[in-house]
Amino acid sequence: MWTKFKRFAENISFVNWAYRNAFRRQCIQKEKEVLLELKRLEELDDSYASKLQEEKLLNILSYAYKNCPYYNKLFDMEKINIQTVNCLGKIPPLTKDIIRKNNNEMLSKSVKKRDLFKRNTGGSTGEPLE
Repeated sequence: MWTKFKRFAENISFVNWAYRNAFRRQCIQKEKEVLLELKRLEELDDSYASKLQEEKLLNILSYAYKNCPYYNKLFDMEKINIQTVNCLGKIPPLTKDIIRKNNNEMLSKSVKKRDLFKRNTGGSTGEPLE
């Protein structure tokens, strides 16, 4: 009996180790990609870099509208036109209270809940956020 349990525990440990290493490799690869992009962006002239920044920001807003129920409702309710960066002033700042009240609606549709891990902030404001 003990041998079966020990073998089971070793298998679990190996799977856990393999998963962590695969995830770590993904993170390291993503960090390298981001650093290469930042280096490339430093070499661009200011006007082109500004246009690129605006384009990426509009892509993020578009993604949020299409994939996050909270932002979809917010943009529709406030009639925020996400086709131009002028809309940024109309988007209210995100607060802990808003996140708490709309927790599930903040998640992107592309995120699987089973892949999430619960974490929380230290609560330096007196109210930790999970």
